[in-house]
Amino acid sequence: MTIKQLIILLSISFFMIAFSLQKASGQPTSAVECKQLEEKVSGKTQKYSINAYVEALVSFDSIDCGVEFRKDLCAMDMASFDVSAVVYDFNTGEELLMQETFFIINPPPEITNKKIISFKTEAAAKQFATEHGGKAVNFDKLVY
Repeated sequence: MTIKQLIILLSISFFMIAFSLQKASGQPTSAVECKQLEEKVSGKTQKYSINAYVEALVSFDSIDCGVEFRKDLCAMDMASFDVSAVVYDFNTGEELLMQETFFIINPPPEITNKKIISFKTEAAAKQFATEHGGKAVNFDKLVY
């Protein structure tokens, strides 16, 4: 086996292990093309969206995009994001502070094509997970 073949084999192995670990952790596994919006989402898709203030309004049409955006922030901007981020209850559409919200990671695709949905209470998230699937987590487990 040549050095080049060994490097290719090791690279493939690394990505397979990383994907397996990500899937086992319950984190969303498929990449979503994220685009920052110029205004808040409204209407029936609002319940999947996230809005926060990091020097200005930051808005995405899916919570997973907001979580990905947060990962690249410096500590100060991350703190601003965390205290200002709002999401919407999947059942009622009620606006919720993200830090006080519970989430389902990887809900079934027959219910939504989004990778993360939010619920006002832990009981509601766990009930959804029991009835439909997905993994119920709190804010800290979602972002850390």
